[in-house]
Amino acid sequence: MSKRVIGVSQLNEYLNGVIDSEDLLKGIGVRGEISNFKQSGASAFFTLKDAESRIECYFYNYREAAANKSAPDPDGMLAVVTGNPSFSPRSGRLMFNAREIEAAGQGDLFKQFIALKERLEKDGVFSRQIPLPKDVRKIGVVTSRTGAVIRDIVSVARRRDPSVHIVLMPARVQGTGAEAEICEAVRALDASGIADVIVVARGGGSFADLAPFNTEAVARCVAACRTPVVSAVGHETDFTLCDFASDLRAPTPSAAAELVTKEAAFYARDLLNLLRMVRARAVYAAESAAARCLQTVRGFCSYKGAAPENALEILAARLANSPPARFREGYFRLVSEGKYVKGSDELRAGAIVAAKFPGADVIMEVKEVMER
Repeated sequence: MSKRVIGVSQLNEYLNGVIDSEDLLKGIGVRGEISNFKQSGASAFFTLKDAESRIECYFYNYREAAANKSAPDPDGMLAVVTGNPSFSPRSGRLMFNAREIEAAGQGDLFKQFIALKERLEKDGVFSRQIPLPKDVRKIGVVTSRTGAVIRDIVSVARRRDPSVHIVLMPARVQGTGAEAEICEAVRALDASGIADVIVVARGGGSFADLAPFNTEAVARCVAACRTPVVSAVGHETDFTLCDFASDLRAPTPSAAAELVTKEAAFYARDLLNLLRMVRARAVYAAESAAARCLQTVRGFCSYKGAAPENALEILAARLANSPPARFREGYFRLVSEGKYVKGSDELRAGAIVAAKFPGADVIMEVKEVMER
């Protein structure tokens, strides 16, 4: 019996037609826990899951829908998502096109987060508050070696205080092993004593992305630091256990860089202003000297009738025949009775004269003046 062979595109188009034509799949509500929630422009992407399965969801124009209902960030929330499944023939992916999200209680992840937060709070993990130094010279940063976070921190901190030193202790900030690396980096900076303040940072992300910063290990590690700690994890609306355990929470990594350099910025501005003033004066002095030199050259050219391009050669020749230059060749000058001797007719036998060499005078008596 021969089998029917079709192309991939034919199969996908058929599956798309089957799903689109099924009335039972239109406008259905699917119950599950939302995770990996991310917004991109006006739209949102997330995963809806239960204990046994999951499906990727796409919510077009989520921003407007959320604004109308003043909905909180649904990440970690148990919800009923209304919409219909959609199959893409080109990518072969099945997604659920959402039109509405209704809260149906707290998801398991969010419940675990609240329970852990309450337990750590009772243990006093969130009670520390070490004041930040007024003059921060070295900032220790725990974040990924790559990405925009460390670049933003360096850019903002150096702009406000060019003299500040930044020490990066790299760590993964997402995925398997991130929790242990964050703790190791924080402990290493704290034990070294090289940083005046430690900034623990990462960019925004979903509730699942920020999971390493919501662990008991990271919270207790931050709380045990002797060095002041600033937590700058996620966006302004994100809160993590790391935030509660630190001495200060910054809404973004860039804001953290501003907070820890706010005192040093005053001195930096003063220093920069002083350097600008010194530079301006140096430039003015150099320009004035150059103008005077140019004026002298022009006057010399006018006096000698020389072309400007020959002025330096003429000046060099005159300087080569100047008294200081002739002295270096062994010449000297005679002084008699307090006056320079310009010719032999100014000398007489028995006169006392001084031969002036560079650095010394030789006193002599004239025995005889011989005419040549």
